[in-house]
Amino acid sequence: MLKVTIENDSEDGILWVKFTDIENSSNMFYVCVVYLPPEFSARSVNAHNFFDVLMEQIYSIPKGNSFYLCGDFNSRLGNYTDFIQGIDQLSERNITDFTTNSYGEIFSEFLSTVNCCVLNGRYPIHDDYTYVSTKGLSVVDYCVVPYESLCHYKNFKVIRASVLCNKSAQPGSFRANHIPDHSVLCWEFETNFDNINEICSIDLSQSAQNSLKQQNNTYVSYDVKNIPSDWMTNNDILDKINMCIDNIQCSKGRQFEVDKLYNNFVEILHSEMNDKLETKVKVLNSTNNRKRRIKKPWWNDKLTNKWNIVCTAERDYVTCKQGSLKQQLRKDFVDKRKDFDKLTQKYKRQYWYRCQEELVNFSDNDTNQFWRRIGQIGIGNERQMRIPE
Repeated sequence: MLKVTIENDSEDGILWVKFTDIENSSNMFYVCVVYLPPEFSARSVNAHNFFDVLMEQIYSIPKGNSFYLCGDFNSRLGNYTDFIQGIDQLSERNITDFTTNSYGEIFSEFLSTVNCCVLNGRYPIHDDYTYVSTKGLSVVDYCVVPYESLCHYKNFKVIRASVLCNKSAQPGSFRANHIPDHSVLCWEFETNFDNINEICSIDLSQSAQNSLKQQNNTYVSYDVKNIPSDWMTNNDILDKINMCIDNIQCSKGRQFEVDKLYNNFVEILHSEMNDKLETKVKVLNSTNNRKRRIKKPWWNDKLTNKWNIVCTAERDYVTCKQGSLKQQLRKDFVDKRKDFDKLTQKYKRQYWYRCQEELVNFSDNDTNQFWRRIGQIGIGNERQMRIPE
């Protein structure tokens, strides 16, 4: 059972709705309904300002909560991309409408900036035009989802209004001018809700709160470089793994079963790691930025400084209790986050352009170095490590 509330309707054409689990208020997701008036119409607005407002509102969503946007954007993407090719690993869209307009270019830049993509075109079997009338055909209605949540959306369909009317009633029951021009967009959305009821909060003493805070700021580091010879070899651990495999084979693939099986396997590994590996307790330090460099070759000191500024602005905004000051801090946080995202995209592009130029240079002048560099970026790892038959 979900509780539905209006989260934000301050901007014309943008309506945010929050869906909250009644049994556990920490389970929630957001839906944004969008309508951008057509360009050159009497109700047209500044598209740049419109998408800037939408971007600010996306950045204001509490971290970790799912969301998606849907509606009539009046933006014809055509062959514009909704991600940065060579950087973001997304499937290509199947293009139905090859025509573009000025809103389409702005919409494309908006999607790349906020790390979101459209579902349209990624399910080509049931894809279609979203606007069908005597004036023409176009794709202007979209469902927009974050890159990392794309796997949670399935069975996207575009159903023309005329087809829907013919299925629900006898042909001719509706006058042609009463059938909408816009198609119906359908999809399935999987939430990551917890299945446990909300736990009532307990008043903790100051010392208990400090102890809990200290525990949350620590983690156990395992020495995985020195694996003992008896790792995962005793009968007890093998029996547990075989039982876990049997449970996986007998499961029906339902989400709560998968979660339970995964947690069980993690417990088995942690138990063996605690028994066999050397451990060290480390304290997290917010000023330590070394972990941010992992697998981010484009990261530099400027991004580190920008990210620290964003974190500070976010902390000030979240912890502020004064209404008027909180609004100002929110605006400051959104501006700084926007600057950080733009700078990140800039350095990403520069890094991949440099890599491409180096590969082209090596392919022309040093083929040995070219193939060595290909192996370093991971393509060589896909080769089969066996003798061909």
